[in-house]
Amino acid sequence: MDTVYEAIEITMKMTQGERIRSARNLSGLTRQQLLDKYGLNTNTLQSWELERNKLSAKGAKKLAEVFESEGLKVSQEWLLFGEGLPPQTKFFDSGEEFFQTSISEDEAIQNEINFFKKNNKQAIVKVVPDDSMEPVFSKHSYVGGVLIPDGCYDLYLGKYSIVETSAGDTVIRRVHRAKKPDTYNLSAINPNTESDCPVIYEATIVSLAPILWYRTQLGLCT
Repeated sequence: MDTVYEAIEITMKMTQGERIRSARNLSGLTRQQLLDKYGLNTNTLQSWELERNKLSAKGAKKLAEVFESEGLKVSQEWLLFGEGLPPQTKFFDSGEEFFQTSISEDEAIQNEINFFKKNNKQAIVKVVPDDSMEPVFSKHSYVGGVLIPDGCYDLYLGKYSIVETSAGDTVIRRVHRAKKPDTYNLSAINPNTESDCPVIYEATIVSLAPILWYRTQLGLCT
């Protein structure tokens, strides 16, 4: 499958609240900053992200304008329905606006990584090393997340994350509670993976970053 369409299909599977939260995290804005800088009510934004209330067309238009101001191109249709391209970073050169499609892919990816790290404290970006997380994350694609505080790991059970274990391994896996106290099972999702260790049992987590950003390489298309 074309990796562009894989990325689109992945974001379509996200809920409306997850799309809003993902775009906000990519922009580097906190809810309080959205209130202080753009006048968006934090309670309203929280209700959208937690899906207590549905995002309206008017709200989607406002959010798209806000993210555009922060250098992130997000369509109203994507926010509302998950349709079309996922968020794309925007760059500026000599006063001229251009998007990642007008520069080389390597440059575009590096710019996106820099953008993600600049706008998110405790950001981490990794290359997917193998096929263990296919078809969601392709081998040699890029994933980015934000490290969460120790003790909050249970909030991200079942989520795709970048995980560092006490054994010194850094892996991209789905997180599950293990029977042994304070340990987790870290599982691959590809039943036919060539990985030597598709599941890490009873791992002690040193750090965990839920995946918020994903970028495939067009050159990997077959």
